Amino acid sequence: MEDYRTYELTELVDLLAKRTATYTQLMADGYSDGEEFAQIEKDILGLQKEILRKMGIDDPPDKLSTDKL
Repeated sequence: MEDYRTYELTELVDLLAKRTATYTQLMADGYSDGEEFAQIEKDILGLQKEILRKMGIDDPPDKLSTDKL
């Protein structure tokens, strides 16, 4: 069971890293507006919340931040 949870967390962190890289590249290229950018931001926030849940934090904050990206 513990190995599966570790696997799930690893997959979520990998996906978060990929979405964060895309987000950062769009910012660097000056594309910080639009639907795709907004969706990536939502994806990142959702992944952050899911990672917290998998780590045992059952009530993650409703609003997380992408400010530190």
